[in-house]
Amino acid sequence: MKTQIKQLKLTVLIMLIIEALINLVIITWSSLTTTSNKVGQDIILFDFMLWYIIFLLHLIYFFEKKSYD
Repeated sequence: MKTQIKQLKLTVLIMLIIEALINLVIITWSSLTTTSNKVGQDIILFDFMLWYIIFLLHLIYFFEKKSYD
């Protein structure tokens, strides 16, 4: 039972981290596009942050799959 509670806490924490990262991406993208004319740099930053979130999602999938095996 303690292991399940620990796993649930870890999952909730990871979801909150991902939600914060997504909010960071949205805020960064909107602030950069309204004040900057450097579209290339904005696209690179946005792309990097999206790939970072995808990387975190893959890590979560790997750890969750490993914990259930």
